Amino acid sequence: MLKKFNYIVITVALSANLLNAFGGSGDAGTLTGAFLKIGSSARGAAMGDAYSALCEDASAFYYNPAGLNFTGRLGFSLMHAIWFEGVSYETLGMNMDLGTAGKLGAGVQYLAYGALAGADTLGTSTGDFFPGDLAISASYARNISGYDLGITAKYISLTITQTASTFAFDLGVIKKLKISDTDVTVAFTAKNLGLPVSFGSISEGLAGSFNLGAALSPIRDFKLAVELSFPWDNPLFIMAGGEYTLMVGTDIDIEFRAGYNARSAQAGELGGLTTGFGVNSGEYSLDYAFIPLGNLGYTHRISISAAFGMTAGPVTPAPARKFGVRKK
Repeated sequence: MLKKFNYIVITVALSANLLNAFGGSGDAGTLTGAFLKIGSSARGAAMGDAYSALCEDASAFYYNPAGLNFTGRLGFSLMHAIWFEGVSYETLGMNMDLGTAGKLGAGVQYLAYGALAGADTLGTSTGDFFPGDLAISASYARNISGYDLGITAKYISLTITQTASTFAFDLGVIKKLKISDTDVTVAFTAKNLGLPVSFGSISEGLAGSFNLGAALSPIRDFKLAVELSFPWDNPLFIMAGGEYTLMVGTDIDIEFRAGYNARSAQAGELGGLTTGFGVNSGEYSLDYAFIPLGNLGYTHRISISAAFGMTAGPVTPAPARKFGVRKK
């Protein structure tokens, strides 16, 4: 009974910490697996996570598995997030071309809370423990009749002093449209459809959502994305972001990004605002994002990715300038 009480209290505390970081109201905290709301790309984070219609690298396993159709022959993506209070978050994504059979992707997400001091109900120390959350994903994508379709299956493990696990899956669709001579990409995702997680006699559903996004390149060298999210434990909120590409040579691009994510707007000072930049050189990219979380402090995300044998991305850019060749 005492052990059960301990991990119930810890679960509530950790869930509240993450959900407060992201803001929200209403049914906030009634679902578990809040770490599944954290993205897997510094580029996407810098654009307010309005990324389901733009993802074109190995991080698509998280944002929209249909985006794997726009990845290259082979690629990978690594992201490290520097958070507050010793919390860290890491992701790894990979993609591979299967030829006419479609595209394959895989991903890992891991959130580590650091060492926490344990105590029983009398305040007696029980030693440190190391809670953490893990998701392992496998994705598949293919274009069928002009629609880019994708699915991700994932194994999810939540550890406090004991471990609970479950299975879930994501669905994604991307469609390219032509509106008034402008190429527009629209995307739909359904995330974390799965079985509840049980800690002892307590069972909670996963924090999932339905997302609807759109992206376009309204002017040369600039991409714009907007996304509506319908989470199951919070009201509807909006995400938006922009990216400007400065070509400094035939092989190097510098990308400046900014965005807004209403999910974290309630965190306080600068909450909701995002910014960052990236450097692309041939097949390799280095990206950085600065994400304020109000009173909780500032967080940083760094991504390194590689894409070999790239094809056209989901958003067709305006014509390249004469002194450079656009890679995306």
